[in-house]
Amino acid sequence: MRCTVIQAKIAVRYGSPARDGSDRLAEVYPAASLKVWGMLANLIPRPH
Repeated sequence: MRCTVIQAKIAVRYGSPARDGSDRLAEVYPAASLKVWGMLANLIPRPH
């Protein structure tokens, strides 16, 4: 939900971002990003 709030604030200030990936705003999924960067997602501490 945090990304939704950030997107709404950006849209108010700059207009609605393109949803085809051509704009500056992109939602990133941490595990996929870590895999692309060659890092292990299972090493990230998780709250208990």
